[in-house]
Amino acid sequence: MKVLVVDDEVRELQRLSIALKKNGFSVLESSNAFRALEYVDRGEYMDLILTDYLMPEMNGMDLLMEIRGKRPQLPVIIMTEDADREFAVKALHYKCNGLLEKPFTLDSLQKEIERVTLSVMEENNSSWVSALIPKIVHQINNPLMAITGSCELGLLEMENPQIIKQCFEGILEATHKINEINRNLIGVGPPLLSTPGECSEIHQILEGCIEGFFGLMTLKGIEVHKEFVGRKVIVPAGRFALEQIFKNLIMNSIEAVEERESKSITLKTELYGRGYVSVWVHDNGCGIPPELVPMIFKPFVTNKGGGNGLGLAVVKEIVEGMKGKVTVKSEEGEGTVFRVDLPFKEKS
Repeated sequence: MKVLVVDDEVRELQRLSIALKKNGFSVLESSNAFRALEYVDRGEYMDLILTDYLMPEMNGMDLLMEIRGKRPQLPVIIMTEDADREFAVKALHYKCNGLLEKPFTLDSLQKEIERVTLSVMEENNSSWVSALIPKIVHQINNPLMAITGSCELGLLEMENPQIIKQCFEGILEATHKINEINRNLIGVGPPLLSTPGECSEIHQILEGCIEGFFGLMTLKGIEVHKEFVGRKVIVPAGRFALEQIFKNLIMNSIEAVEERESKSITLKTELYGRGYVSVWVHDNGCGIPPELVPMIFKPFVTNKGGGNGLGLAVVKEIVEGMKGKVTVKSEEGEGTVFRVDLPFKEKS
């Protein structure tokens, strides 16, 4: 769970941040309300805002009012030394989710966050499930396609023990992925995102994603090219979340090259700037119509006959949750290049 803590007193901000991190929370820090609004405006992922009331220029109530106009469903808890009746009525009017009267213990803070989280989940349960289930179903489709490809290839190569073994391994791996998706569905916390402290080697992830679609790509006659930098690149993200990014992009490319006589997908990595790795997924497929390119990461936007337009929306959601960026360049009839930029851990 990610909490944005807003407090102009630096010591208090650090105290709250350290306490929340010790209890397993991921924390964003802001020493003023304007900085907090920058996080909100740029779409930074967060589950809750914990803000002080008394701050210069813009106080906690003003911040709450601004947030309600930008992200109405985002839970907000206000910390204050003077929660009188008038203050409480105003907070209720602007749908403040919780009030913490100072001084409070860290145990009280933990309990209030838990109370607010459960309350919001109960209030939004039906809409949350409605929004989540299509994304989960879409993620299950990827390993199902891998299973289908492995089965069809295996039936064609019954006399080849090595291919049959690879097909069975691919089927087993895909079923493990479906189980993992199911665990995410019933687990606690933001679906499809990493938990704090998880790290993965990006090339191992990419190799695994390619291997997962071995049967499908072999069956369809797709050539895969790899252009990886010659070193390990550790990304501060979980394996499962990274797989959702790149399996969606690879599956998108597999579908894009379907009608091409010569089918090719290239995966490339490159280090750039200060601490970022770029991953390109390039295909020589049908391309994206120009009018769809600006909207391609929005849910339910697709140019595929049987597509639901959720795969790329999921990619964008997860990448931005990792403080990364995903972009696309495409020319209709020539192919498409997706670029994912992610922060990586420099060697200490």
